[in-house]
Amino acid sequence: MRRAAPGATLARRMVHSERRGRRARVHLYTLAVRPRRALGGNMKKLVPILFVSAFALALAGCSEPEPVDETVTGELTDSDPRVEQDDSPYDEYRFDVAEGWTITGDMQSANFDTYLWLIDPEGESLVQDDDGGEGTNSRVTYTAAQSGTYTFRANSYNGEGRGQYTLHFTANPGQ
Repeated sequence: MRRAAPGATLARRMVHSERRGRRARVHLYTLAVRPRRALGGNMKKLVPILFVSAFALALAGCSEPEPVDETVTGELTDSDPRVEQDDSPYDEYRFDVAEGWTITGDMQSANFDTYLWLIDPEGESLVQDDDGGEGTNSRVTYTAAQSGTYTFRANSYNGEGRGQYTLHFTANPGQ
C-alpha cells in the first residue's frame, strides 16, 4: 500500500469509463483510507460520498450517444402494427440523440407513396413528411430540442401501401 502525505492528491479519478463500439466498460478503483485523529475520523464518511459521486459521473459519461448513420431496408406488410388514423402499417427505428443534434431521414420506395414520421422521446410526433424527397419519397430534417431516444416511423401515405422501402437516417452534432 502506498502512503501519501496529508492533503496529497491520491487519485484524480476513482472511476474511469471508456467506450468500445456501442458497449461501455467501467473500471472501478479502490482507495484505502485510514482516518486521522486530526480530521476527527470523518474520512470514513467522506470516502463513500466521493466514490459514489465519481461513479455517478462516470456512468453519466457512458450514456453519451454516438453519431448515427444507418441505412435499413424494410417491408410494410399486413402483419405490421397499424396507425390508428388510417389503418396503414408501419415500422419503427429508435436511436439516441443529444440536444442540438441534426436529425435527417430519407425514405424511398418503388412500391408505394412513402410517409415518414419523427417522434420525440415522449412519444409525440414532431415532423411528418409525404413528398419532401424526390417524387413520392419522404424527407425529414429536425434539430433535437432535447436529448433522448427518438424514433423514425416508416409508413405509407395511405392504408393501401405495402412493399419494400429503404430508410437512410442520420443524427450528428453540428451539421
